[in-house]
Amino acid sequence: MYGIAASRELISTITDVVADEITAWQSRPVDDVYPIMYVDAIRIRVKDRGVVTMKAAHLVVGVDSTWESGISRPSAEVRTGPAPRVGSRR
Repeated sequence: MYGIAASRELISTITDVVADEITAWQSRPVDDVYPIMYVDAIRIRVKDRGVVTMKAAHLVVGVDSTWESGISRPSAEVRTGPAPRVGSRR
């Protein structure tokens, strides 16, 4: 994609190296209160079994009182109905 060749083996090796750290990060305790919250989502088209649906990938960033940020576990949800055409505002 960016002029870099990455084999399946390389991707598997990298994934294995960071998998434990990702699991620990996802299981960490979170604060009860975040005074500042940033919420965003991007809508993406996903093709599954020949059917294109829209999903929203959400990202939530909470900033605590010491100005440390914690990013929530990203999530995605399926929007029912057909995918909008390119350029439409739905």
